[in-house]
Amino acid sequence: MFRLPQSVETRLCALEASAARENRIDVELQDDYTLIINPDAENEENKRIYNPSPTFKKFHADKNFARIIVGCYGSGKTTGCLIDAVINTILMPPCLDGVRRARVLVVRNTFPELESTTIPTWNNWFADMGDIKKRMKAPITFIHNFNDKNGEIELHVLFLALNRPSDIQKLKSFESTFAILEEASELDREVFNHAKARIGRWPSEQICTEKFDKKIILPTNPPDESHWIYDIFEVQKPDKHSIYKQPPALLWKENKLVENPAAENIENLKDGYGYYFDASLGQSKEFIKVFIEGKYGVLRSGQVVFPQYNDDLHSVEDIKIDNDFPIVMTADYGTVCPALVVGQYVYGQLRIIKEFWGMFLTMKELYQLEASPWLIQNAENFKPEDLIVVGDPAKTYGGNKDLEECGLRVIDAPTNRIDRRISAVVTLLTTINASGQMCFCLSRKGCPKARAGFMRDYKYEELKTGQGIVYKDNPKKDHPVSDLHDGIQYHALRVADRNIDTLQKTDYNQYMSQSASVL
Repeated sequence: MFRLPQSVETRLCALEASAARENRIDVELQDDYTLIINPDAENEENKRIYNPSPTFKKFHADKNFARIIVGCYGSGKTTGCLIDAVINTILMPPCLDGVRRARVLVVRNTFPELESTTIPTWNNWFADMGDIKKRMKAPITFIHNFNDKNGEIELHVLFLALNRPSDIQKLKSFESTFAILEEASELDREVFNHAKARIGRWPSEQICTEKFDKKIILPTNPPDESHWIYDIFEVQKPDKHSIYKQPPALLWKENKLVENPAAENIENLKDGYGYYFDASLGQSKEFIKVFIEGKYGVLRSGQVVFPQYNDDLHSVEDIKIDNDFPIVMTADYGTVCPALVVGQYVYGQLRIIKEFWGMFLTMKELYQLEASPWLIQNAENFKPEDLIVVGDPAKTYGGNKDLEECGLRVIDAPTNRIDRRISAVVTLLTTINASGQMCFCLSRKGCPKARAGFMRDYKYEELKTGQGIVYKDNPKKDHPVSDLHDGIQYHALRVADRNIDTLQKTDYNQYMSQSASVL
């Protein structure tokens, strides 16, 4: 049997508080997931009504274990997900004493963001919902005791910041009913993995004998396509995992932004659509794509190696193999993360078509398990002996021998000097061919990690000094992005001789097999 608090005095206080609440209705949940806080309040200012958007109506009705909602700035994601936790608490089965109970863990990557955004949003809606006890030491905890027309409810809300990787250890000690991972794109995959293991553990079977649905909720702005969120919810698509996408706030029409009539939460923004028009001023198309259209994209940050890269000019959605031109594959050997990059040089344009990488795979495993099947499927009449492989001239870890054992011809890149490699890529990024195209083009679909490298991840290492941040001369070695960019640089070295685009296919192989001095 469920036991009330220990002392007689505490029990009496709890009974008195419960009796005082018995005839008071603090919340009202309607069938369409409209939630009314303080429905009986005489003063309308004390009554708050949540009317779910079309997307959130579907979101609230979904019983799946993991649900993510992706949307632009200002679309009401945080509010909707916090209210979703309250809705699911109301729908909990009663414990042995008749009280419905839930514990919600709300996670954010830093405490300042919890303090400035998440907690104020909670207080805007629930600051006077029932009787409240607060603990302001980490983790900040609010305990709400409130009533609806079906009886008493007890909700514990724990706000947890994960400022450092070591903070994940905190997560492992919590037992909760639900979890909300605020701005999930800013959190590590490990946070998601551990949070999944900590939900559905409270209240225990000794307190609540009926089964209940455990839930993990992820509100976020869109990440890029190399992010773990994209991998789980768009690629793997495991059972009991749902993804919801809110409509864009603005749309492109005749090369200018216009209002989207289907946009959500506009009525709750002080300036309405003006909020988004102001936010778009002076921003890149990629920024607008992510934060205003709510689409997957990559945003530039830090001192990237190739600021000359322009995603609109240097990438396309997909690139197919051109069977009239030779296929070149570059190899960056390594025991941590070997990488292979497939490309072609077509009419004066280096096309980077497909990337392959594998943590702790051998080069032979990467080629046989990933690259070879893809080439067989996508290149007409593919024969390994026709493939040109350009590798790291250092020939580390025996990766060149691995590829030779697969029947491939492997030749060395002309140099491994980083300045010459970067210069070769910059030349292609800043040059136009005879057809008016940029001399460099990358497939977004085939090379998401390399693309993220150009936009954000392949950058110079930062050093913090008394005079501020300075940057090292060499790019940061970050697997697998740096390995893939090494491969792209080997491609650029091999095509640096401009005469290459005049060659026919028959003598191209002979040219590429020769050890030519380039740059």
